Amino acid sequence: MSLTKDIYRAFKTLRKEHAFVPAKPIGGSRHAALSRLEEDDILVSLVALEETDEMATVDLWITPMDVPDGALDRLNVGYRIWIGAEVMPVNEEFLEGCEARVIALLPSVGALIPPLRQELKKPPIRTLKWKVFQHQEELRRLVLELAVQKQAGAATTLEKAVAYAGGKMILREFSEECERISSEILKRGVLSNGAAKFYEGDLERVTHTMYRALFAWGLGELSRRLQ
Repeated sequence: MSLTKDIYRAFKTLRKEHAFVPAKPIGGSRHAALSRLEEDDILVSLVALEETDEMATVDLWITPMDVPDGALDRLNVGYRIWIGAEVMPVNEEFLEGCEARVIALLPSVGALIPPLRQELKKPPIRTLKWKVFQHQEELRRLVLELAVQKQAGAATTLEKAVAYAGGKMILREFSEECERISSEILKRGVLSNGAAKFYEGDLERVTHTMYRALFAWGLGELSRRLQ
């Protein structure tokens, strides 16, 4: 079984009627995810994971704008809702049931956004992942600002992020664009003091964070265009 192939096919109602988009670049035989833009900086993500050769799980996440992969566990901001678990291989009935549960929950997702925003202002748990995420958010905002100002080719960067998130650009090409825009930001000296101290001018580290920032934004933008 390929989680990517089966999940994307089974969750067609979420894709066609609820603006969920497949996170194709991180899809594989053991992991699949779909995301929907709930608010400008909030994603709702459905993550299916083959935890072992014998068990698969499906969870719904309500999080700030981040890539729907295993790192969500370490962010400790946002909410994870258990949807279902089944022994392998899972069947169509199980997947359809998971989709039905998610659709039933969607009208209630908005109730979790105020406490999520409160956590964003003052997180009870501050992990290293959380600290890096703050810089990730800063990089996203900087690229968006540059795009509005029509500087540094940032508008092109954003379109490439959409193409990559939609599975229409290869990793190497997108990584090169992340490195290019990261270099521009370092040259301009526009990072906050905290981010500048954290990265110490290390282009590789900035590029790694930029990748996550732009990939997540691209998923959200794809979803926005469907709404």
